[in-house]
Amino acid sequence: MPDANPIPAPQKQSGQDWQRLLLSLAFTLFLPIFLLNKGTKLFGFSPELALIVALAFPLGYGIYELIKDRKISGLAILGLVSVLAKGGIGLLRLPKEWVAVNEAALPLVFGVAILASMLTKKPLIRRLLYNEMVFNIPAIDAALEARNANSLFNGLIVKATLLLASSFFISAVLNVVMAIIFVKTDPAVDLAKFNQEIAAMQGWSWLFIAVPSMGVTVATFFYLIKGLVKITGLPQERLLAAQLQEQKQG
Repeated sequence: MPDANPIPAPQKQSGQDWQRLLLSLAFTLFLPIFLLNKGTKLFGFSPELALIVALAFPLGYGIYELIKDRKISGLAILGLVSVLAKGGIGLLRLPKEWVAVNEAALPLVFGVAILASMLTKKPLIRRLLYNEMVFNIPAIDAALEARNANSLFNGLIVKATLLLASSFFISAVLNVVMAIIFVKTDPAVDLAKFNQEIAAMQGWSWLFIAVPSMGVTVATFFYLIKGLVKITGLPQERLLAAQLQEQKQG
């Protein structure tokens, strides 16, 4: 007898996702850091030109994404805004304290936006974490309907959203600490040294900021998995998107 509530099989995702992620990181993070740090020594750029060229890469990549796909990824936007803000501080010769303000502002805005999105029909956690690249959404939706567990699922999403938002608030605090530690020079005094300090801060931020923030995000992911197993009755493997199932099996 056929199952009265068949659960759809997970769908495979595009294999180009990782390539796109690496390309985005290269143009929005690694190349700007390299040019800020080495542009003057290797290419003879003036500090101002090194800063402008470093800004051009994330800006150019954002325009490329917009032309190609008529949309810009969140990672590209974040990198673009971050680099443009730091570049503006340098080119306008603003006091170095503005770097700390900028570093705190971006994750704070994201954290508040994630919390505020709970009041809408489409919380941001569904875009950032609970999406079809990570979870087998059709299977989960079918299981929730079969068990009449949508209210429990909504409660789980609210708690996971609070956890995810906390990662951005932690990042804001750590960003300020990093800015205070690394950026010691006002751009009006020595723009070349300011560029190098910004590059060093960006490089080390992957260890001291990205790792703790990613840890909270991973904890949120496993919290979702544990909650979904309990609510839906599905084994963990059925909750994951096809590409993650293949990686786990491999």
